[in-house]
Amino acid sequence: SIRAFCAERLAGYKVPDAIAVVAEMPRGAMGKLLRPRLVDAATDAVSRSTPR
Repeated sequence: SIRAFCAERLAGYKVPDAIAVVAEMPRGAMGKLLRPRLVDAATDAVSRSTPR
């Protein structure tokens, strides 16, 4: 349903191919979002769910 929501509101190329739900966003000591860790976690989640 998240993909359908995005498809209704975004251009086709902006709709995500995969969506990973996480319990908590990775943050550093100052509370800033750690984007590299977020990308790594998303890549791991997608690779685990993609059949080979």
